[in-house]
Amino acid sequence: MQVKKKLFISFFLIFIGLIGYGQSFKSDVYRLVRGGKTDNLTALFNDPINLKVNSSENICSVNQAKSKLQAFFSQNPPSSFMENFSGNSGDGKNSIGTYQSSNKKFYRIFFLYKNVNGRNKIFQFFIEPDRTKGGF
Repeated sequence: MQVKKKLFISFFLIFIGLIGYGQSFKSDVYRLVRGGKTDNLTALFNDPINLKVNSSENICSVNQAKSKLQAFFSQNPPSSFMENFSGNSGDGKNSIGTYQSSNKKFYRIFFLYKNVNGRNKIFQFFIEPDRTKGGF
């Protein structure tokens, strides 16, 4: 009986771990976006990263991405960020949310992340005007 109990507990813990995979990572990304923390956010990026800010999409280095995001956040300081959707995408996970700047502009933020060598890394990060929110 003791062996069955240990097996049950082991499988339960593994199951809980699988459910939670990426949850704290995603929460960290949301927190960094809400705060406009480009240094910490770009530390989560894969190098190179597929970055899109407004209509400019590039595959760029983390340093280039940091510069572009700093410019975006300085022109559009954060007011709020809310998750709209998250799911699986091939061998990774993705999330879409609505970012509102303090100058009342709305943006759709999408990011795709994958686990590489035991660490989550963002491979795509897109910021686009959110036309569904009366965007510009």
